[in-house]
Amino acid sequence: MSFFQLMLMLLNSFFLVMNTTPLMILIVTISQTLMICVFMKMYLFSAWFSFLLFLIFVGGLMILFSYVTSLSPNNPSYIDMNMYIYMFLSMSLILSLFFIFYFQETKFMHLSSNIFVKIYKIYSPSTSTIITSLFLFLLLALLIAVYLILKNSGPLRSVLKSL
Repeated sequence: MSFFQLMLMLLNSFFLVMNTTPLMILIVTISQTLMICVFMKMYLFSAWFSFLLFLIFVGGLMILFSYVTSLSPNNPSYIDMNMYIYMFLSMSLILSLFFIFYFQETKFMHLSSNIFVKIYKIYSPSTSTIITSLFLFLLLALLIAVYLILKNSGPLRSVLKSL
């Protein structure tokens, strides 16, 4: 992973911690997800895994964002650019010092071939029961979310009373 990629991901993680409004948290999370998927595509031979990961993650974020925004008050958000610039400069200094002192070949240089083998081991027949149980868990979570939304007293559904 290059210096620029690592710096962007760490900086984005710190932006996530500093934000308090749901919209800014959603924007930072989607940008972090997009960066992870692009980096996965760069290290893997096929793009289908990163594309599916992005679609699943964004679908879950849409549900969470709609639920959180219906519960949170409508507060204006202010962006303090001085804090972001200070955070960017400090992160670049820390990462540059890290790469200066530890610039040698490590096991992370050969990461692409190891990840490629590990991803295909996920879909082996020995892990099919675990994968099936994870699919069932996600289906159950989806059904529970739909049930919570469809209730008349739920926060996402507005009920119009007839006269």
